[in-house]
Amino acid sequence: MANITFLSDTHGLHKYIPFKGGDILIIGGDIFDKNQSTSCEDIAEWLLKLPYTYKFIIPGNHDEKLKLFPDIKNTFILNHDEISIGDFKLYGASATVPQKLEDGFYKTCTEQQLKEKLPNKKYDILVTHGPPKGILDVRHGKNIGSNALYEYVKKYPPKYHLFGHAHHSKGIYTNQNTTFINGSIIDYVSFPYINNFPTNIVL
Repeated sequence: MANITFLSDTHGLHKYIPFKGGDILIIGGDIFDKNQSTSCEDIAEWLLKLPYTYKFIIPGNHDEKLKLFPDIKNTFILNHDEISIGDFKLYGASATVPQKLEDGFYKTCTEQQLKEKLPNKKYDILVTHGPPKGILDVRHGKNIGSNALYEYVKKYPPKYHLFGHAHHSKGIYTNQNTTFINGSIIDYVSFPYINNFPTNIVL
């Protein structure tokens, strides 16, 4: 059994967020602010102080600086990578279409490219920055999620699908197979303020 904390889209406000502590911390992308004033060193120092055994970061569309992120203990950046911890498997990918997010985080990715890159297997936890189409993905009245991602979670339903990006659709939705969590912490990138808290999961 693992105690997992998930959040996404902190956009430079990471130091102001309370954490319970546990086994695993998962950050679903957009940890940097819009103006890129947050440094990798600042985030690394913050992560080292958090009371979690393992920490995972999925690149978001504001996270180009993650290419320069230092190696720190038990902290991993996942972009189309899988990892096994105890009895469960986790897969992390940016998967935000059509943002420039794949391979080095800023190479253009289409729906077809994402479809081809997602593995043909099922995971306990799927973490992406972007949401699947039609599930907690509304921004300014439009569904901005990925069709390829929706088809993937329908074919290979994980126990949990964790994501962010669509700030105004934060929340939890559960169908018969999967619990979907949009863990966005802020609403507006230009005027960021915290109006959500990390979600704690026991798996």
